[in-house]
Parts: sequence; structure tokens; C-alpha cells
Amino acid sequence: MDEVVGRLLADLPGPDADAARAVRERAARALRPAGALERLDELAAWLAGWQRSTRPVVRHPAALVFVGDHGVAARGVSAYPQSTTAAMLNALRAGAATASAMASAAGARLVVVDAGVGRPTRDITIEPALSPGRFMECFELGRDAVASLDADAGRARPDRITDAGRARPDRRTDAGRARPDRRTDRGRARPDRRTDARAGGERSCLTRSGRLPPIPHRPPR
Repeated sequence: MDEVVGRLLADLPGPDADAARAVRERAARALRPAGALERLDELAAWLAGWQRSTRPVVRHPAALVFVGDHGVAARGVSAYPQSTTAAMLNALRAGAATASAMASAAGARLVVVDAGVGRPTRDITIEPALSPGRFMECFELGRDAVASLDADAGRARPDRITDAGRARPDRRTDAGRARPDRRTDRGRARPDRRTDARAGGERSCLTRSGRLPPIPHRPPR
């Protein structure tokens, strides 16, 4: 497994630093308040580097969503049961999920990939989540999904990959603006009652891997 991945990583291309620098310098000369659109400038420079162009452009955007079940969810670390995964996969394929609305607003094609729905990984708190065989399956699935995207036509092959086309607006939105979540109060999420279970799962994973950080000191109240 390491040998296969190592060969693929050994000769990777890098971004064009000159193209990225040219975009950053051009953005710095724009007349606007300092820091305005800073994140957008960073994305433009990143895209310029990888497109190797001082005039980066996105003509056919695509969003890849990989859906799978985590075995550790059986410990109660997730806010939703594993049965929700299959429901979300169906919603994504039908263009009725929040990601569908976001992709539609961006003019992006949404491609949904089943990466193991109904086939949970192993419990990462007690053993590696993926066997070498399962890792290679996921690795190849991701590689094939990306390779199958046609940058010009924005099409994907149908094999095990659902091309949701240009996503339909989410029926739960109004003119692209999501309705307030009933679980939130003025945009602030209510405390997750499963926080303790999640924290316990994280500590179990870190303990097993030997990377458990020291418990921060808290002064007595």
C-alpha cells in the first residue's frame, strides 16, 4: 500500500509560483480598504499557481461529495444515527440536499460518490479504521472520481459515480437563502448532547495512536 501511494506522490507537479505572485501583486494594487476580499485574493492566487496562469478562470466548476459510514459512529459520537447516511446519499443524488443548493448557487456540477454507505469502517478508537485493502479501495475511488471529471464538459462517468448534473435548488431554501435551523438560536447552535461521547472517542483514538496531548490545566473554581 505504502509503495503504491509513494510512487504516485514521488513525482507530483507543483504550482507556478510566478503566476501566483503576479495575481497577489495585482490584488495589492487594487484601490480598496486593506484586507478587503483577502480570502478571495488568496483563492485567486492559489488557482493561478495551479492553473499556471496569471489570469485564472473557472469555467466548469464541479463539487465532489464522498459519502460513507464511520464505524466509530456506533459509539454515539455523531449527532445522527448511521441510517442518516443512506438518506443523505439519496437526497444528494436527488438534488434535494443543502450541498445541492450550494452547488447550484455556485453554478457547479455536483458529483456524488458512494464510498461505503452501509459498509461502516472499523471502530477507530480500538483499531485502524481501514484495512490496507479498504484503504486502497477508497484511494482508487477518489482518484478515479477526480480523473473522470471532464474539465471542459463537466461530465463524469456513470460507473459507481452519480452525476447529479446541475443541482436543483434546495426545496428548503428561499431564493438561495437557507431557512433558519430550528436547532439554532440566532445562528448559534445549541450545545450538542453528544459532546462528551465525541470527546471520549477522540481521546480513545489519540491514546491508541500514542499521540494523546497533555490534559490542559484548569484552575479550581
